Amino acid sequence: MNQETEPSKKIDPRVFLDWAEAFEVGTGITGGKGWNLGRLARYGFKIPAGGVLSVEAYKDFVVENNLQNAIGDIAQKVALNNIGEKETEEKLALLREKIKSARVPAYIQEEIKSGLIKLVLLEKSLAVRSSASAEDSDKASFAGIHESFLNVHGFKNILKAVNGCYASLWTEQAVAYRRKMGIPDNEALMAVVFMEMVQAHAAGVAFSCDPRTGREDVLTIGANFGLGESVVKGLIDPDEYILGSSLSPEIKHRKIGSKKLMTVVSGEGGTKTVKSELYKVQALSDEQIKKLGNLVLRIFEVLGKGELHQDIEWVFDGEECVLVQARPLTALQKVSFAELKDQPEIWSNANIKDAVPMVLPVLSRSAIKNNINEILASPFKIIGYQMPDGLQQVKIYMGRAYLNLSAIQWCNFDALGIYPKETNKNFGGHQPEIAIHEEKPYSGIKGLKRLWRMVKFFRAVAQYKKKANSYFAGVTDFSAAFLKKDLSILADKELFRLSGSIFKAANEFAPVFMMMTGAAASLSMLVK
Repeated sequence: MNQETEPSKKIDPRVFLDWAEAFEVGTGITGGKGWNLGRLARYGFKIPAGGVLSVEAYKDFVVENNLQNAIGDIAQKVALNNIGEKETEEKLALLREKIKSARVPAYIQEEIKSGLIKLVLLEKSLAVRSSASAEDSDKASFAGIHESFLNVHGFKNILKAVNGCYASLWTEQAVAYRRKMGIPDNEALMAVVFMEMVQAHAAGVAFSCDPRTGREDVLTIGANFGLGESVVKGLIDPDEYILGSSLSPEIKHRKIGSKKLMTVVSGEGGTKTVKSELYKVQALSDEQIKKLGNLVLRIFEVLGKGELHQDIEWVFDGEECVLVQARPLTALQKVSFAELKDQPEIWSNANIKDAVPMVLPVLSRSAIKNNINEILASPFKIIGYQMPDGLQQVKIYMGRAYLNLSAIQWCNFDALGIYPKETNKNFGGHQPEIAIHEEKPYSGIKGLKRLWRMVKFFRAVAQYKKKANSYFAGVTDFSAAFLKKDLSILADKELFRLSGSIFKAANEFAPVFMMMTGAAASLSMLVK
């Protein structure tokens, strides 16, 4: 399991850092975007050549240009309740103009130039992007708030873009977001990322979940031809691809957007928006979509440790997807039952810690999570009980699996009339219980539906019981064949395929297993 933690925020004497150095020093020096790019490079993902101008350069820029008093005035006088007022807007606009017209100290200019020469980037087209120390963390995103400059040519324009990044700390939206998130201005320091521009056949965003609905069992991708700016800034209705989040994700849904505009590089520098004749064509092929889906899963497991969902920007260069940004999603609504929305979520490793007691390796995390969700849902599907799409009944925390006991207790009660106390007996008997406000679960229309589901449950048990021997024989044969395999000689792709076959077999057996164990757990109800 990846036990990576962010480095301590020590002061580093270097001003310009390559990706490897950015990884070593953390967000306090390179900002959120810079450090996450360093992490992507460290773990073998393809990102553009580039480096980071550290926050130390920004500090010296402020001092050399005597901007401390103007910044201190903003910190003292601008509050969330007066942002939008004319006086506040004028103060912020004046500070931004001072920053844009200020001179980058000579030694910093030399550091930028020598760093870019070392990376063979000085004469190339660059993306110059803001990377604030407080952004792209698990607490604050700042997505789309700070400035980025694309297709920057020449050293003079590079310095101008640096000033533009610094100035973007002091827009109304940036200051308002800091006030809302409780981030002091003196903790909002700006680093600057320099990256080689990628020749973009297509580009866009990707998420390791569905950020609109909160569903964690899918991956979502937005795409358009040309640069990703048209997607990120909402200039067009992009293609949307939705994939399952299991190993080897498959496309579940696609929507071809009305992509009548696209963003491309301009010969004079910067970008321009032009009409597109490709709006009826899918921006990525199915094969490219699946490859990108696998990349998204890898980023979720490596940067998010299988727990923190990721917001990713990518560029397709005609051969493969190049990653230009990854950051945590800071707000994701929960998929649950309406009856549970005002109750605390109860997560417990009771019961599951016997079956899966260890810290899960990366390969197993998403597979086991999806597998256990399928297993827990299978009896309810059989009896016709509708669960919310994307309900997560298991999650990974610090590498271990936990069950959503709130959802399990409610499903058992709402579907079959089993009170939380009875459910908890099967999980060890020491867990908290959700609040239930029905005293007679088998009265009225709801009660009749529960009784009918109980009848369907035991009918299904009887049917599975007749077939149980053949099911168990199949599992025995599968296990015996698997144990004969020499895993040490298998290539990575074959190991990956074999892992998928294990979980596929487990899902086929899940209804039998769950119906039999469920029947045993329900005997107390029959006795009553």
